[in-house]
Amino acid sequence: MRQGPVFGAALACIAVVFAAFAATPPKARSATVFVPGHAFGEGEQQVYAIAEHATLSVRFRQPDGRIAQKTLNVTQKRSVALTIEGYNQSGAPVMALAAAQSGKTAARAAGSAPAASPAVSSSGNLPLSGDAVALAPAAILLSGLSAQAPAVGAKWKSAGDLALPFGSLAVSLNNSANDSSGDENSTTLQVVSSGSARVDIKARVPAIGAVALRGAIPASAASFLELQRRLLLGMVVHASGRGNAAAAHGRRGSYALTVDYALKLARFAGGTQPRPGIGGYVPSSGYLGGIAPTDAGNLSPAPVSTIAQPAPTDTSFVPSPLPGATAATPAPAESLPPVPIIMPSDLPLASAPPAPSPSPS
Repeated sequence: MRQGPVFGAALACIAVVFAAFAATPPKARSATVFVPGHAFGEGEQQVYAIAEHATLSVRFRQPDGRIAQKTLNVTQKRSVALTIEGYNQSGAPVMALAAAQSGKTAARAAGSAPAASPAVSSSGNLPLSGDAVALAPAAILLSGLSAQAPAVGAKWKSAGDLALPFGSLAVSLNNSANDSSGDENSTTLQVVSSGSARVDIKARVPAIGAVALRGAIPASAASFLELQRRLLLGMVVHASGRGNAAAAHGRRGSYALTVDYALKLARFAGGTQPRPGIGGYVPSSGYLGGIAPTDAGNLSPAPVSTIAQPAPTDTSFVPSPLPGATAATPAPAESLPPVPIIMPSDLPLASAPPAPSPSPS
C-alpha cells in the first residue's frame, strides 16, 4: 500500500512572488461530501483536518531568446468542524459549520448575518457555500457511492473538484475497495484509486504576463472508510504532470504541476438519533366497543355508563406536567480506527459549534 503524503511543518512557501492570481471562485453548488447512508445524530460533531501542498512551475521563451521560469510553492493547512443542530421539515439533518486556517483569523463583518445552516441529504449531498466549500474534495471519492455500503472488491467511478489558490483541478477516479487489515471482522475499508486530473488554470505571472494552463495529468488516491458508522476516515490525493501553457501574443510554453492533498477525520462524536414523536389524541375505549366514563361521553359514541362517575375535582393535588422534549446532549468523542495519514503538527483544529440547547418545557 502506498503511504500517504507526510506534510512537514517546514514546507517551502512562495519561492517567487506572483503578482495576482485571478482564480474565479466556484459557483454555489452541491456535492457528495459524506458517505451515503450515514445516520446523523442530533448534536453529532465531526472535525476534519485538511492539508494541501502544490508546486507550479511555468516556463516560457522570451522574445529575446532568454528562458523565463517562475515557480510557486503553496501550502495550506486548515480544518472544518460541524455540529448537527437538528432536522428540517423533511427530516434532513441541519448542521452548523466552523473553520480554522493557518495564518488566518476568522472574522465576520460587523452587522453581517451568520451563514445559513445547510441541510445534508440521505445520499451525503451538501450545498457548497461558506465553510462547506472546504469539504468539496471528499466528492472525489464519494460521488459514485450508493446507499449500500461498499464491500471488499467493489469498484466504482467518482469525480470532484480540487480547488487550488491559482485555479482548480477536475479529478476523475476509478476506485477499487480492498480489505486494509486482512481481518474479516474489520470495519475499515481501504480504497485504492487511479485516474486523471483536468487542469484549468488562468494566472498572471511576473515577467511573463497572463498565462493559461490546460491539459490532463495523472492522479491517484488512497482512502479509508469506516463501514459500521459509514464515515470517511481520511483520504490522500496525488496529482503530478506536465502540460502546455499559452501566453499573450501567441507565445507557447510549458508547465509542471504537483499537488498533494490530505483530509482526515480528527474527531467524531455520534450524538443521539432522532426519537419518534409523541403520539397525539388517543380515542377513549368506546371506539373499541367498551364503556366510556360519564364525563367522557362527549368524546365517544359508546353508551354512557351508569356506574362510572367523574373524578373528584375538590383536590388540591395537581400532577406535574410531562417533561418537555429536550435536545440531545452531544456524546464524548469516540475512538476512530487508525489510518496511515500524517497531518502537520501545527495544523489548526476548528472547534465544533456548540450542540443545540435544551428547549424550554
